[in-house]
Amino acid sequence: MGGMMSCLRQTPDTKEEKEVHKHKMTDEDKAVLNLKKTNRVLGKQIQELENQTEQFWNKAKEEKRAKNDNKAVSLMKRRKLYMKYLDAARGKQQMIEETLQNIKSAKIDVGVKEALEAGQEVIDDLSNKASIEDFENILERQKETIEQQEELQQLLDEAGIDDDEVMDDINELEAELFGKEMDKVKVPKDRIEADEEEEDVRHKEKSKKDKQVLA
Repeated sequence: MGGMMSCLRQTPDTKEEKEVHKHKMTDEDKAVLNLKKTNRVLGKQIQELENQTEQFWNKAKEEKRAKNDNKAVSLMKRRKLYMKYLDAARGKQQMIEETLQNIKSAKIDVGVKEALEAGQEVIDDLSNKASIEDFENILERQKETIEQQEELQQLLDEAGIDDDEVMDDINELEAELFGKEMDKVKVPKDRIEADEEEEDVRHKEKSKKDKQVLA
């Protein structure tokens, strides 16, 4: 058991534990680190107890073969005692491993909870930007606009405005605009008379040349 106790006292830190020591440790970090160190110590203790129980078994078998029944019985008793230590160590190790697993599961649960809370905050924020009251206000404004248009149409109808008369006014306006466009492209009268005189002079000169050719 002396070697076993020394194993409990001297346990070198793992790389993970050394890394934790470099940073400020939380209570959670300390608890997990302590559980892992204890689990590692128990693992070594279990290994040593298994080796010792096997040695007792082999020695008892040799003594039995040598007809040393008393020594064989004594060794088997000691083996039984160490088997109790071994069972106790295995039970402790199982409890520690379950605790570590529960911590991992709890951390995941916390992460899920925080993610759900963050998601709900986003949903609440978006809901505030598009609440039922906002939709009701929009629909109410649209309803008011439609009512105003209907009131305006009713006033126009009561004023006796004839749609056909309005269309006649539009047609007259278009005809007036078309006439102004035609005036812009109309050729002045003086220009037309000058062009006609010039054409007559060209015609007379051509006739004179034709007569000279015939003579």
